[in-house]
Formats: sequence, structure tokens, C-alpha cells
Amino acid sequence: MSLDTLNPVAGKASNRLAVIDADLHPQDTMDDFKPYLAQRWWDHVQTYGVRPRSGLLAGSNFPKGQPMAARRDSWPKSGGLPGSDLQLMQEQFLDYYDVDYGILNYLQPTGQGIQNNELSVALAHAINDCHFDRWISRDSRLKSSIRSEEHTSELQSHHDLVCRL
Repeated sequence: MSLDTLNPVAGKASNRLAVIDADLHPQDTMDDFKPYLAQRWWDHVQTYGVRPRSGLLAGSNFPKGQPMAARRDSWPKSGGLPGSDLQLMQEQFLDYYDVDYGILNYLQPTGQGIQNNELSVALAHAINDCHFDRWISRDSRLKSSIRSEEHTSELQSHHDLVCRL
């Protein structure tokens, strides 16, 4: 990383273009999704795990030399994974670089590619609702992509969530 990228923006110019990061990665855990999952699905995950369609993935699919493909200073001092702390994201990125909008995209878990399609739909809904409560509702600069299950023919509408975004 060059030193130029570490210098904060001097200030907003009246004719400056908006800064939008369309690929910002929050990181939530399965425990964060628990309040948004029916007990049936929480029990299922605790008993069987998520069981992705791709059996070739063991551990993180990110470069092993750089855990979570994250900047070394993005690990919260309080513990947790990079992208799991809103205050740190605000300080290190949104405020520091004067970002107008950040579009959140999950890396994992996403609810996609799970062998059990019903669980996949339930997780996608849980992730969307959790995403709204933990991120979108707490900072107006954050916007969201929406998770949906990719292997079912039935459209699982999330009209109320889309309206809030």
C-alpha cells in the first residue's frame, strides 16, 4: 500500500464527486444471525453445520499469507474479525477517506450454495435482517446488497427489507 492512500482527505470541495465504495465487506458470525433464525434452523446448524455444495473448501478461501484478505490494522482490538466492528470501520475507512456511501457485500456466510435449500433461504433472510439491524440502520452512509438463495425456483421476497434500504 502506498503512503498516499494513508493520507486523509483534506476536506470536502463543493464540487467534488461522491465517493462510493461498492464492495465493502462487513463480517458477522453465525451467532449474530441466531436471533433472526427460527429455532428449527438454529438447531439444524448446531447439529449438522451449514454443509456447502462445494466440498473442496476447507477453512478460509482467502490467501493464507494474509488472513481474511484484510489489512493487518483492521483487526479490532476488542477481538473479532476484520469488518466486524462498525466503529472501527467508520474511523479507519468511512470517516478517514470521507466516503459518502459504502455498499455492503458479505463474503461468508452468505446463505448461498448450501446443500439444504430451505436452510439457504432461511439464512439469506436472517442475514438480510441482521445486516439491516447491525449495519444499515446505524450509519446512513451504508447501503446493502441483498442475499437470496440461488438454487430454488421459488422467489423468496424480502419486500419489507428492500423498502427500508
